[in-house]
Amino acid sequence: MRAAILPTVVAAMVAPAAVAAPWHLENSDVLTVRSDAGEDYAVMVAWPEGQPPSNGWPVLWLLDGEDNFPMAVTNARRLARARQRSGVEPGLIIAIGSEPMARRSRDFTPLIDDYSVPPGAPGHGLPTGGANAYAKFLSDSVRPAVAARWKLDPNRQTLAGHSYGGLFAVHEMLTSGGFRNYALVSPSLWFGGTAARPQNQSARNLKGTTVLIAEATGDAAAWAHITNLQRHLVARGAQVQTLALSHQNHGSTMAASIAHSITLAFGLEKLP
Repeated sequence: MRAAILPTVVAAMVAPAAVAAPWHLENSDVLTVRSDAGEDYAVMVAWPEGQPPSNGWPVLWLLDGEDNFPMAVTNARRLARARQRSGVEPGLIIAIGSEPMARRSRDFTPLIDDYSVPPGAPGHGLPTGGANAYAKFLSDSVRPAVAARWKLDPNRQTLAGHSYGGLFAVHEMLTSGGFRNYALVSPSLWFGGTAARPQNQSARNLKGTTVLIAEATGDAAAWAHITNLQRHLVARGAQVQTLALSHQNHGSTMAASIAHSITLAFGLEKLP
């Protein structure tokens, strides 16, 4: 009798895990927004409790939403709960999915004549040059879709991107300027060679724009590009802060800097 009962007891212990509901992020939703080219994008949105401020919610826009949305939301909410210590208030987080990889490569890179990604570099063999169309998609399709449901503060919009996403954020800032603040994390400033250098892209006045550039320490080539970019942005009127991340690598810098991006977007002060 004892041997017959034991399997039943074990099954009862295991069963709840097999039927457990997936974890759900409270106060979040996923919108599907179609581009002019007929492609559907997942747009993840998380909002705070309560009513928005009179001017609307401050907004943190995240590229590569599949990777960055959950950690940004949980960290932003934790910081907002400790507002007196963190100086971070609640805000809206919008994250746009970038997959598949070919679409990410195309959307995040500017059009550079006679340029192809060299062998061994990220994105080699994938399409490039769609950054202008993607910027238009964000401003003309995604922003209205979100604004139809949530009140957004037009003067507190922050765009954060990593790697190719950081490259896109640089391009958008220099050519469109649809955001007030930018968090550039390990931006792929090598892309395009000399033709893609900021001084060859735009002479926009960046007064009133705040930029955070984060990169792992020890990457001399990346920091040389960042120094050149910082010089150009400051000359155009932007306020720029660099953040050197020790004990990190290209793959970990977004997670290591996410609290700084959140503070840039939702902080009571402009920079962390």
